[in-house]
Amino acid sequence: MIENEINDNKFENVEIVWTRKDIDNFDKMSVAELTDMTLDPEMYIVVAGWDHFYGYKDIALACRYLNEGQKLHGDNMYCVGTNDDQTFPAKPGILLAGTGSLLASIKAVSPMEMKVCGKPHKLLFDLIKNKHEKIDVDKCLMVGDRLTTDIVFGINSGMKTALVMTGITTDKLLEESQIKPTFVLPSIRDLL
Repeated sequence: MIENEINDNKFENVEIVWTRKDIDNFDKMSVAELTDMTLDPEMYIVVAGWDHFYGYKDIALACRYLNEGQKLHGDNMYCVGTNDDQTFPAKPGILLAGTGSLLASIKAVSPMEMKVCGKPHKLLFDLIKNKHEKIDVDKCLMVGDRLTTDIVFGINSGMKTALVMTGITTDKLLEESQIKPTFVLPSIRDLL
């Protein structure tokens, strides 16, 4: 999706490097090879997100780019995370580690603060407003199944919120939470 956005808007001098796609034999690299690897000095942003193949080499490469990049570029070096959901519901009753658990390792090695652009952070809505300047927040409804991301995102962005009870949030979690949605619906179908 990011690659399409860059191509559609014809941003100049922007290149995306996907570790497994663009770095030859990344999965088979030894620590010594990763240490000796020549980094692209024009790398200014490290973006981390969901990847079920994520491992030590990803963290090590991000660590190198962030730390060595900051020495080269100072405050023009950025660390960005896509979302910080700690878990995700793989299927009913089964939670697996989410993107937030992966981002925690990058945050631990980053010399700068990670900017998370996904829910619940208001930065996401600011980006949406930049692209759709006439958006009227009073006519927006944030619908989601997670109090700590979906509903907090809506609240942080000034929207009404609707919690659907078909995902991660249980009746007990809702009752015990300080986070209160505008509406609670049994299912997304109840919006129709």
